[in-house]
Amino acid sequence: MRYPPPRWIWDATATYSIPSQVLRAMMPDSHARNVALLGNPRLGLVCTMQTTDGQPGLEGHFYEYNHDLEPNARLHFAPEEQSPAFDTGGVPTSGRTA
Repeated sequence: MRYPPPRWIWDATATYSIPSQVLRAMMPDSHARNVALLGNPRLGLVCTMQTTDGQPGLEGHFYEYNHDLEPNARLHFAPEEQSPAFDTGGVPTSGRTA
């Protein structure tokens, strides 16, 4: 997943004035909670970039662990990692045409 700036919640360059702790505090109640809705108790979200850390956007990827995760373990921040390349061939389609 990738969200380029400016993010929807803050206008234009205001994103860069938000402390990283604010975004980190929001992520467990948004993205990490959404992971649970996918129905796989071993699935977690790895956040690899945040605009508020001076990086080019919010980026992360899903990771399937070999054990069930507690709700507070579904989100992991790993700025030292790089998200895998995006494979457009693996994206599901609705079967509808525009």
